Amino acid sequence: GETSLDGALREAKEEVGLTIPRDAMQLLFRDRRRSCFHDVWYICMPFVLTDCIMQESEVQALRLVTAAQLDALVQQMPHRSHRYKTLLSDFLQKHKIDG
Repeated sequence: GETSLDGALREAKEEVGLTIPRDAMQLLFRDRRRSCFHDVWYICMPFVLTDCIMQESEVQALRLVTAAQLDALVQQMPHRSHRYKTLLSDFLQKHKIDG
């Protein structure tokens, strides 16, 4: 079967056309849901939006956001668990990730 890491790398290539090195991937946390897990990965690598090729059947739009904008967006998502929101917010603040 496919690992979470392999799936994340494949999805990045298929959906936005980015080839991400395995060693650039950092697992932030695993959020357990009733019937599945959501693994959240952090990737730090240089790229520009023109490097991306959207798979239009899967991706509506691409844009760059700051850490604060990402946090605000995730906090508004009703389908994300409180734990998910807290862990992501804590990571962004602790590491002073800037967009």
